[in-house]
Amino acid sequence: MISVGIDVSKGKSTVCLMKPGGEVLKRPFDVFHTKPDVSVLTELIKSYNEEARVVLESTGHYHWPIAYALSDEGLFVSVVNPYRMKRFCSQSIRRAKTDKIDSIYIAAFGITYWSELIPLPSKDDICKGSGELQKVIRRQENHSQHKERQDYVEKRFEERQILHQGKSDRERQQKLQANK
Repeated sequence: MISVGIDVSKGKSTVCLMKPGGEVLKRPFDVFHTKPDVSVLTELIKSYNEEARVVLESTGHYHWPIAYALSDEGLFVSVVNPYRMKRFCSQSIRRAKTDKIDSIYIAAFGITYWSELIPLPSKDDICKGSGELQKVIRRQENHSQHKERQDYVEKRFEERQILHQGKSDRERQQKLQANK
């Protein structure tokens, strides 16, 4: 059982490999987001011949290339909410914050929550989900447009009723103004 904690930055990531009990197998080191570096990282993880789970903190869009590169190599990858990671790290007495320390905390998070880690969805699942989301958005937009049209028709109907109920033009105008 190996937890691979990755602190992702724009062009590189800091990686730490950890076993249960806090045993650090590989001290934090940097990996650039290039195919050769990711391949070396993949081979290193696989060389231990143990079940490994890669844990990354969500970083907007910076984590996607390395997450999918590792996932495509057959590794279990889990992307964790930064707020959840912050709460986990705040339990520590130590307050220093560097990429190396963050990668250690992320690896420790992976060990602590091993059974709760959710695998990264496949690219196909994301595309399907995107299509479903588009359908929901379209339905909502159609519903909103229908509601607007319905409200417009009801308002015009009320105006016509008011105009025809009054006896004089003056009364009709006063009722119309009061209804607006």
